[in-house]
Amino acid sequence: MSTGLRFCMVTTFYPPYSYGGDGITVQRLATALVRAGHDVTVVHDAGAYAALPIFVFWTLIVVLIWLFLLGVSRIANGHYTIAEIISTFVMAASCVFGAVRAVQIGRPSPIGWRIAMFIGFAALQLLAMWISFTPSIANR
Repeated sequence: MSTGLRFCMVTTFYPPYSYGGDGITVQRLATALVRAGHDVTVVHDAGAYAALPIFVFWTLIVVLIWLFLLGVSRIANGHYTIAEIISTFVMAASCVFGAVRAVQIGRPSPIGWRIAMFIGFAALQLLAMWISFTPSIANR
């Protein structure tokens, strides 16, 4: 039985599912603690990359809204309040940051699986948007 302490580290990203500083830092700390005689468990989210299609989808929605506001396109037509217009900036910034972060995770899964996951999540987002346009929901 070990005389060291027991640690549980919780993180979103951890190698090999991450090549960023946060995952590497947690890995180095966990390794150092184990070398010092402690028991370490790391809990992480290996599926965090799955959010990429959602970020891409909502970035596209923001682009369509701005194309309408600039008079270039009529796809996302409607009346937008000042608060909704301002929120498009926050949404776009969040989506771009999230997409970049999701790509950096570098999950070592086959490209076919990544494409299938992307299409699946994109389809779910399209379904959610289609449902939001049904009269019983849109006219509340």
